Amino acid sequence: MPLTDKEMVKLVLENGWVEIRQRGSRHHLKKEVFLSCHDFSSWK
Repeated sequence: MPLTDKEMVKLVLENGWVEIRQRGSRHHLKKEVFLSCHDFSSWK
């Protein structure tokens, strides 16, 4: 059984996404991801 729109929004919000705005039925979401661009494993 496919997810409804409400269930999908609830699922992504539980998984770290943030709703930045909503206009009518359109939800605008974002997720910030931080990636390390340096390899610190060689540091002692």
